[in-house]
Amino acid sequence: MKKKFRDYTIQRTCTKEYRDYHSYLKYLKEDFNHRCAYCNLLDTQITTSYEVDHFIPEDIFKDEWPELKTTYANLVYSCKKCNVAKSSQYKGNIQADISGSCCSAASIVACATGHVRAFPTAMYMIHNVSSGARGDYHDMDKQSQILQTANRAISAIYQQKTGRSEKELLDLMDRESWFDVKTAMKYGFVDELIETGRNGNMPFSINNAFGGIIPDETKAKIRNLIKGSETGSLADKSSEAFFVAKEKIKILRMKGEI
Repeated sequence: MKKKFRDYTIQRTCTKEYRDYHSYLKYLKEDFNHRCAYCNLLDTQITTSYEVDHFIPEDIFKDEWPELKTTYANLVYSCKKCNVAKSSQYKGNIQADISGSCCSAASIVACATGHVRAFPTAMYMIHNVSSGARGDYHDMDKQSQILQTANRAISAIYQQKTGRSEKELLDLMDRESWFDVKTAMKYGFVDELIETGRNGNMPFSINNAFGGIIPDETKAKIRNLIKGSETGSLADKSSEAFFVAKEKIKILRMKGEI
């Protein structure tokens, strides 16, 4: 059985056309269920405003396909962090650590980084671009052409990362390919395996419900709370210390840190 990357279906409900792509933000917010298209983070979990991102960077085809800038099928709802990481203008060198699933558009974000590491339990998935359309057969033909062009554009990003041919990558996308870490390294999507420790020294890796890696500071807080529950006054669930610790965990959850 194939794994699902999201527990909801992305919609394309807007039928209006705007000259300013920012005008689509309110529609994207609803169509993407208030979640970032890349990291799946709910927009109510952070205070930073979400943005309209071009799935295929508009500057890649600005001469051949100028309407790409305002084509609704190419616009996604994105948190600022993912939008900046994916930007075609980004020249920096950052590292991506995959501890869970790196699927669909998230694989593009990973390819934009300088170095990709992954834990042994991580999974990697690439597939064809998808969208919806309505109209007569002319509209369907046009949408098919757009999707095939988008596939080639995405495969170009994969080519830069892996060094593999367009044909091979398009075939992998066409089959919706799932890779474990070793296979992802074989194809060139992952550069390094994160070795787990021995004798109880395994790295303490936790993901929140939206796929984000928990910061070290928060993991330390969780460690202390767990240690206290096992050895101290927190063992008594009726104690004041236990109640305080429980409320602290609630606050961390509200902040989106766990």
